Amino acid sequence: MVSDHVVLWVNGTAHAVHGADAVQPLSAFLRSTLHLTGTKVACGTGDCGACTVLVASPQVHGQWTPINACIRYVFQLHGCHVLTIEGVGTATALVPAQRAVAARHASQCGFCTPGIVLSMTAVLHNSANTASTAAKAIDWPTALSGNLCRCTGYQAVLDAATEAATTAQAGGLAIPVPDSAWRDEAIRHAATPVDLRVCSPEGTLRVVRCPSLAETLKHLQTNPDAVIIGGATDFAVEQTDRPASVARDRHWLATDHLAELQMIREGAPHASGHRVLEIGAGVRWSALQEVCIHTCPPLAEIIGRVGGPQIRHAGTIGGNIMTASPIADLLPMLLVMNAEVVLTAADASRRVPIAQFIIGYRTVDRRLNELLTAVLLSLPHDDEVLRLTKVSRRHDGDIATVALAVRWREEQETLRDVAIAVGGMGPMAVRLTHTEQALEGQPATDASWSVAASQAMDVARDALHPRSDVRGAAAYRREVLRNLLAFTRADQQAERVP
Repeated sequence: MVSDHVVLWVNGTAHAVHGADAVQPLSAFLRSTLHLTGTKVACGTGDCGACTVLVASPQVHGQWTPINACIRYVFQLHGCHVLTIEGVGTATALVPAQRAVAARHASQCGFCTPGIVLSMTAVLHNSANTASTAAKAIDWPTALSGNLCRCTGYQAVLDAATEAATTAQAGGLAIPVPDSAWRDEAIRHAATPVDLRVCSPEGTLRVVRCPSLAETLKHLQTNPDAVIIGGATDFAVEQTDRPASVARDRHWLATDHLAELQMIREGAPHASGHRVLEIGAGVRWSALQEVCIHTCPPLAEIIGRVGGPQIRHAGTIGGNIMTASPIADLLPMLLVMNAEVVLTAADASRRVPIAQFIIGYRTVDRRLNELLTAVLLSLPHDDEVLRLTKVSRRHDGDIATVALAVRWREEQETLRDVAIAVGGMGPMAVRLTHTEQALEGQPATDASWSVAASQAMDVARDALHPRSDVRGAAAYRREVLRNLLAFTRADQQAERVP
């Protein structure tokens, strides 16, 4: 049986959503259809967090995830439970975050406050221990980095968060109904295929959601024109000025719910002897970060600057690769580690080195009947140094002006196996092979590194084609890259000093 609508729960109530309502952003559905206007919309592009809501998946018990409602489509939430600010606490029974925000005067205009309260509440609810000892352990600036406020200066917000963590009781999130009242039915709905159509004078939009990878690949085989929708954190922004309800003859195929694309496991060792991490294309940034804290700390650190928590909970690794953006956060790392991507069709699959997969500005080597299903990431050896750097106008939650990844090892005080990749310096992320050759075999000293890197940049200057935009002029980008390269080894040495 195929459904022509999606079903989701909002604050304990089930909603069957048909037609145009199912293909609009969740924020529009909440505000205009359900009249839950506590969810505010400011930027509309996932940058500010004012529209933050909490989402629970039927497959994961006890976890509520903050996401940006403005760049999440309703059909992506089939079988899920959404909690808005109206669903937590009441005027006479506030949850800890609400009480603390009021007590600490952590709100002025109030536009961002619902999102901030929900982000706090998610952290408190998902923490294993919310006693006073846990209050000191929560990194609140990071946890709230996806919520911007132009009024308070943040100190009052951070004070409120600390107070809420101190006073909260375990399980303090006020869920409108118990899990038993919705989860079993939600699992049943989530397993139902969806094929809905929105007709308008301008054309027809078809949205398909298959319950398994095999069925998705089969559908793609017969519908190669389908646009793959992963986390949609990039896609939804592109669609801001093109409402889905009036799209002309479009066909969307949702994939970010597929369990087969959300695994992270150790694969067969690379031919070089490197350990390999196999990452499903549907893995969220937050899930990869948690794994990399132990397996690849430099990558975990740079992931912490990919948007805010709301973006990291929704955006997928496969989506970041498939955009082929010159400033995609993951690509420089994949290039220096000689990663491969796995492309799967209904009847075959192939592995392609990432350097061959990215073939131009936002262009990849994907056949129309193929789906990116995994990336094979080689992890650095114990004797290798991996340095990942990102320069952006705002430290947290901003896209890169220049991104740099450098890998090397030192053998008998000599630089070996140097690999360098950059983003933001042309139409695509690339390896700087000339600079790698200039550094290879040089004495492993800060001075020799700096001189060789600077000279190589002079030679490579004409080969780099950065553009001037709101994030920086081309000349600025070149100078930033020169400085980043010159001091990469010195910065690494400084990190080793106790």
